[in-house]
Parts: sequence; C-alpha cells; structure tokens
Amino acid sequence: RISNNKMFSRVSGQISEKNDKASTMNMKEQLEILKNDRLHRQKAYDEHQHESAKWNKNSTPNLEDNRRNELDVICEEYGTKIEEKEEFKEKMVKPKDVMKDYKSSQNDVKAQFNKYTSNKNC
Repeated sequence: RISNNKMFSRVSGQISEKNDKASTMNMKEQLEILKNDRLHRQKAYDEHQHESAKWNKNSTPNLEDNRRNELDVICEEYGTKIEEKEEFKEKMVKPKDVMKDYKSSQNDVKAQFNKYTSNKNC
C-alpha cells in the first residue's frame, strides 16, 4: 500500500509539473504549439488525399485505356509484334458490326417467314 501511494504521488507530481509548465507558458507559445500541430495534421491529411487520389486513378481506368490494355495482352499472348497491332485492331469485332449482322439476319428470317406463309398450301 505504501509503495502504491509513493507511485501515485510520483505520477501526480509529474502531472502537476506539466500543468504548471502549461500555465506558465505564455499564450504565444501555446498558440505556436497548436499551429504546428495543425500544420502537421494538415500535411498528413494532404498526403493521404494525394495517395488515395493516385490509387483511385489507377483502380478505375477509363474504358479507352482498358480496351488498349486488352489489346496489348492479346498481342502479347499471340506473340504479335507491336507494328502489327494496328492491323490486328482493325480485325477486332466492333459492336456496330455485330448489330449490322444481327439486323441482316433478322431480315433474312422475316423474308423466309413471309415466303413460307405466303405459300397457299400451308
């Protein structure tokens, strides 16, 4: 019990020492400490924002970049030279071509259906 009291008095003595120091510190010094602390926090926050912005930029590439990367991977897989890449790009299926093929096949089906139903025997 005595040792605990000694420990407590030692700790409380340190605390009161700090309080005395803070009270004797003039207002200008206290403001300086607060300002430095604020600047330090702001710098840390700015660095964090910068890092997260870089990460977000890397994690969500725009579609054009994504398409280009796909093409690079395909070319590397099949051992295509970079010079041939543009030629390869031309051969890639484009959504518009798919729609044209789909519409023309739909028209063929309609034509066959009309031909079949116009037949008097059915």
